[in-house]
Amino acid sequence: AIGNKEQKLTDEQLMEAFTFLQTRAEERMAEMNAKAVEALGLTLTACPGGIVLDWSKYGGDRFNHYTTLRNTSASIPLAYPPQGGSVDPGGTHTTDPMVTSAVDTGLTAGTTYYYRAMAFDAEDGVVAASAIRSVVAKSPDPKNLGTLSASGSAGALDFAWAPFGGAAACFSYYKLVYSESDPTPSYLEGSSILMYAGAQGTSGYLDEALLPGTYWFRLQAIRVTELGKFIVAQTQVTKFTVAS
Repeated sequence: AIGNKEQKLTDEQLMEAFTFLQTRAEERMAEMNAKAVEALGLTLTACPGGIVLDWSKYGGDRFNHYTTLRNTSASIPLAYPPQGGSVDPGGTHTTDPMVTSAVDTGLTAGTTYYYRAMAFDAEDGVVAASAIRSVVAKSPDPKNLGTLSASGSAGALDFAWAPFGGAAACFSYYKLVYSESDPTPSYLEGSSILMYAGAQGTSGYLDEALLPGTYWFRLQAIRVTELGKFIVAQTQVTKFTVAS
């Protein structure tokens, strides 16, 4: 009876030892995997019209592509296809290791969104990743800059507007666009460009080249990234007849 009791205790001890070693091996494997995934930085900027995503460059030799995933909760596992309710918002995939910025648009104002930037190898294995970052989205529509005023005539056509007063991180340049046939001209839709200005405080422009005629004009503030651009602010459309 005593021998059986000792054998039972020995079996329990062996099971405990096995469980301990198995757990330690799993922990060690997790530590090795964590070390194998390098760290990326990720900065999120909420702007009218969209969110700007900027991540740091992966410097290793296993790179195949970048993709940034999004979720409405802080659950973005290191995996692709996306897991845990996360999604690929599109527009962030690139095979160029030097391209490290993109935009995410069409979001719901006031909603908190979570993002994680990742670098993958050719088998969609994660080789680098950022921490999960969050940002509260602003309006999906561009900020209204009010009226675009136009005056003068051909050779001295004067425009004035209220400049975009938002964060500098949300601004790249202005485009003053126009059309003779489209009452809603837009830079992103390929309308003709009358002026470019890279200074955010610019509030006017004098044109000396546009020919006489009736046109629709609009000023737009644009935010550009390496993988996309969007309108952060724009004036109302102004219809104006340029006299000779």
